[in-house]
Amino acid sequence: MSIGLLIQLALENLVGIGLNLYVVLPSSSPFGSLVSTIPSFAVHVVLGFLILATSVFLLVRTWSWQGTPIRWWAVLVLISVIVAIQEGFAFTYTGNSAFSFGMEAGFIGAVLATVAVLYEVVRRFPSAAASTAAMASRT
Repeated sequence: MSIGLLIQLALENLVGIGLNLYVVLPSSSPFGSLVSTIPSFAVHVVLGFLILATSVFLLVRTWSWQGTPIRWWAVLVLISVIVAIQEGFAFTYTGNSAFSFGMEAGFIGAVLATVAVLYEVVRRFPSAAASTAAMASRT
């Protein structure tokens, strides 16, 4: 689950960099028209909400693990994703680069917290990590 989230975050970052480098968002267009007229922007938005859903799922799955920091790292993942989405909407509406920076800061927070979740899972459940690695090596 966490590895899937990291892959989603990596794809989201790549699409976002592509948007930043090659697409100029018109400042006067409403959000809906941007989604319908710029396919890469639509992909970026859909990936963002998929990441949000995955973050909520991660939090739900880890919340019952009391006595471990895993669930608090999952809370930080969700907060970081929400910050990134909020900053992305603000950047889309204003064009202010500070919001783009905030979006990237939320992304980095989500990546670091997701890596912390993975670390804690592997540290606390080494047999599960070993069996997953064995299954992956067979394919």
